[in-house]
Amino acid sequence: MRIGPRYNMSCYDIVSSNGCALQWVESVRYLGVYFVKARQFKCRFDRATASFYHAFNAVFGKIGRSSSEEVVLQLINSKCMPCLLYALEAYPTNKTQERSLEFTINRVLMKIFSYCVSRCDKRV
Repeated sequence: MRIGPRYNMSCYDIVSSNGCALQWVESVRYLGVYFVKARQFKCRFDRATASFYHAFNAVFGKIGRSSSEEVVLQLINSKCMPCLLYALEAYPTNKTQERSLEFTINRVLMKIFSYCVSRCDKRV
């Protein structure tokens, strides 16, 4: 994988000492963070988002509507948010990535508080 102005140029295979060629890939996982080839340093959030949704569905499926919103929010904050925000401070994000993370959190909050987008249309 290459990062920089020539990230999409084809390269010769790198051969290890035992004769095996290393494959060029689109992304690399290192310590749970997925780096992608790009012109500038960039990371993927789709695995973190999927992990967050998986943790949320596990928590919300167990307690559901039987607990108060405060309890659900505290569990989400302690059990699910680390999946989404893991190592986020270590790499730069752009506005699109930030909006994607905000959307993920907003969808969960909408589910917790039983809020549908169609309700906004009925008020108008």
